[in-house]
Amino acid sequence: PPYFPVILQLLFVQLFVVKATMTSKATPDRPYKCTISLTFPKNTDAEYAKRTLEVDEEPSEKVLKTCTLRDNVMQVEIEATEAKMLRVGVSSFYDFLRVILLCFQEFSQEPK
Repeated sequence: PPYFPVILQLLFVQLFVVKATMTSKATPDRPYKCTISLTFPKNTDAEYAKRTLEVDEEPSEKVLKTCTLRDNVMQVEIEATEAKMLRVGVSSFYDFLRVILLCFQEFSQEPK
């Protein structure tokens, strides 16, 4: 399936890469930041995922999520006021992304 590499990448990031970090680019208001880059099979898939993720605002002002696109790569920056809020924001992002990827798989126009 075309989304299998993205799902594997998602699992790899969840298990090994995500951690709360203090970075020089983080703002004093939100000192904890996580950057996630995901490569999609097609540019349109990355655009659909970005637009879907941007529909809802964050439930708390303690977390800020920013999505950018470059071709078929979506980069998401999640910033938070506390490490716990960063964990919640990242976890929420992966929950939404999982649903998006499952929808892409289910409704892809390629024959199964």
